Amino acid sequence: MVAFTKEEYFDILGVYHRAYRNAALAKRTYANLNPDRRQPAAVVFPRIHNRFVLTGSVLTNTRNRDTPAMEDYEDAVLEAVEEEPTTSQRAIGQNVGTCHQTVGRILQKPGYHAYKVSLHQELVDGDRQHRLDFCQYVLAQPDLEELVKNILFCDESSFSSDGEVNRHNSHYYSIQNPHWLKEVQHQGRWSSFFRR
Repeated sequence: MVAFTKEEYFDILGVYHRAYRNAALAKRTYANLNPDRRQPAAVVFPRIHNRFVLTGSVLTNTRNRDTPAMEDYEDAVLEAVEEEPTTSQRAIGQNVGTCHQTVGRILQKPGYHAYKVSLHQELVDGDRQHRLDFCQYVLAQPDLEELVKNILFCDESSFSSDGEVNRHNSHYYSIQNPHWLKEVQHQGRWSSFFRR
């Protein structure tokens, strides 16, 4: 994504002020007024307003230079994360035209964090009844302590052919924890189990 033109920046600022500094309303208004233009994300409107108040310019950096600064990419990076919060820093960097380290520094400034997905065992029909039956069986035993001593608890690792185990590349960029969950079937067929 390329930076907005100076004319687009001024139009975005004007729409934001006409929308009483309501970013969501400004986004809808801008889309209605300019359907043929690239649509900015809601976070872009207050950022441009704040930049204008602080520097007197809507442009990210007004000095003459040959190499772009990190500020030149901020709007495009934040817009990309708002559109697709599960994308990677490398993918954003390639689309924007900068390195992934710059993308990471830009995301740190407003407080974005890469939250990892939590994998939870998928429950199917009948699972709740099986669990209830087991609990009732355990509670009905006369010597509960002896029963617990005879249950083998183990760590279990599952490696499947669909790549569900690797969570390294599964992240969600957000300022607040989205509590991102994904149901997986660890105990299904077509996987190998290794116990230690």
